[in-house]
Amino acid sequence: MKRLGQWNITALVLVLVLAMLPFSNVSHAAQAVTEVEESHLSTNFEDGTLQGWTPRIGNERLSVTQQEAHEGQSSMLVANRERSYHGPMLSMKNLLERNQEYEITAYVRLTQEPTTDQTLQVTTYKKTTAESWNPIGSVKIAKAEWNTWHKITGKFQYSDDPAELNLFIETPYISEDSVDTLSFYVDDVSFTLAEQLEIEEGILSLEDLYQDDFPIGAAVYRWQLEGAYGQLLTKHFNSLTATYEMKPKYMSPSEGVYEFEAADQYVQFAEEHGMGVRGHALLWHIDAAEWMLKDPQGNPASRELLLARIQDYVETVMTRYKGKIYAWDVVNEAIADSNGDANGLRKSPFYELIGPDYIEKTYEFARAADPDAKLYYNKYFTEIPEKREHMYKLVKRLKEKGLVDGVGLQSHYNLESPPIEEIEKTINMFAALGLDIQITELDVDSGIPFGEEMSDEVAVKQAYRYKELLDLYQKHKDHISSVTLWGLQDEKSYNNQAMLFYSALKAKKAYWGLVDESSLPVLTQRAVSLSGKPDIKKSHMICSGTKRCPLH
Repeated sequence: MKRLGQWNITALVLVLVLAMLPFSNVSHAAQAVTEVEESHLSTNFEDGTLQGWTPRIGNERLSVTQQEAHEGQSSMLVANRERSYHGPMLSMKNLLERNQEYEITAYVRLTQEPTTDQTLQVTTYKKTTAESWNPIGSVKIAKAEWNTWHKITGKFQYSDDPAELNLFIETPYISEDSVDTLSFYVDDVSFTLAEQLEIEEGILSLEDLYQDDFPIGAAVYRWQLEGAYGQLLTKHFNSLTATYEMKPKYMSPSEGVYEFEAADQYVQFAEEHGMGVRGHALLWHIDAAEWMLKDPQGNPASRELLLARIQDYVETVMTRYKGKIYAWDVVNEAIADSNGDANGLRKSPFYELIGPDYIEKTYEFARAADPDAKLYYNKYFTEIPEKREHMYKLVKRLKEKGLVDGVGLQSHYNLESPPIEEIEKTINMFAALGLDIQITELDVDSGIPFGEEMSDEVAVKQAYRYKELLDLYQKHKDHISSVTLWGLQDEKSYNNQAMLFYSALKAKKAYWGLVDESSLPVLTQRAVSLSGKPDIKKSHMICSGTKRCPLH
């Protein structure tokens, strides 16, 4: 039987007791956890206690009741809620092992008939140097089915050492003004160690497939450096990018404070496995180190103060990783989607407080900090002619001053958009400037949400799309020095099953299309758009640090 992490059963019970009971109840230790096996634990409230559940905010009222139960005689009643995020909370910090995937299941039931259909969800919360909320599963309860039990299930895994790690049961957050007084029952909340993953060892490595063309990399989270995920990463890729942890918000959460643990782990992993590291990103308006933007009195920082802070940050970070991180996205996404200035620049806080030359200044700081590092400007939707033209003029000015070495083309694509002709036009345009090109965030969105079955037709279309893209990159390998996928395997994120490997780490048709195109069926009705623009998805969002925030 599988063990829950690396604990033996005695140690696990002891930790659960300490975590879930006040010391005055230690004598009731045997009743603290209603079910403990070597791979499974749950709370079912049959002992008449809340078994570690507490109010999340403070006004909620939690009680054990025998009015309703999913199984057995008891459940937890959640009442007196005043907002969508008010509800029960359970600390998972001393319950779950790092780098282990768990399936979390809860049963919920409403206390009375609502006026409309309702949704309840399970959300995980983690606090490290920043806070993150991640809804991992939900259920929509039809008005007419209010008096039956409904199952919520989701998967969860973490890799770091958070100060707090909690589980919430709540209704979806809409806004701070939304009021939700919905009461509900909770029962049989369980945590089950997921089946351990294994990679396919006998298939061709992507690194070997493209060894004569360019390094091939993946953007990963820290937990993907461990276990089977780490094995998949090192088998197929020889370059890596930190998805989040090398952005200013995470590297410097407050003035004078630098958190290098995560970045050090990426660099150490890369060194141990002979991989290159792309630094992403030194300056970005989304995951900015927001303390930089205010002076000590809380007023907007002056131009001089903000420039000094950016310089100090760039020098501190780049000096620490000098010779270890070969390429940096220095400024990320400075061109606006709309409503930019006359040169198309985004009117970000850096733009407003410093002026448009904040971009040039940041590259000056980076060039001085590590003259040997390759410096890139990174951007998405570079196939839109107007945006591409603004980007061209920006990097041309930077190149003329010796401040930039290349461009990062993010390359978030759909099955048929943008057309391959526009992608090649973008490559040729920047190659003509003598700039190096790196494909930095490649994925092909299938349009099928994670958790839903992908049809063979869509899987084959995705495979052919990846094939035509990598064929194009090989054609231009004299100008393209790296190709990085924005992920390792399909997972619950902002894209829709967009990677080369399933969540179970097995190769998809998209992988086989690259390795052996003859394994794919002939696509007889392949639609190719010869004009138009990429579909700029307003919902290109992920939850991390805030309830909604763009990702790149």
